Amino acid sequence: MICGALVLIGLFTRWALIPLMITMSVAVLRIHWENDITDKELPLLYLAVYAAIFLQGPGRFSVDARFLMMNDE
Repeated sequence: MICGALVLIGLFTRWALIPLMITMSVAVLRIHWENDITDKELPLLYLAVYAAIFLQGPGRFSVDARFLMMNDE
């Protein structure tokens, strides 16, 4: 819950995404391993979105970007 809120506001985004990606990886690889792909679909989707945000970064409207802009001045 805390990590999701941090990602939502864009504060420590990449650090907050690490536990979320680990959780979704465990959900796919351990919890739903023997189930059909339809049961793995939602955790895989979340994992893909988390990975995309992790690779792309928080964006220019995030709190992290505001801190970087304040440090540049």
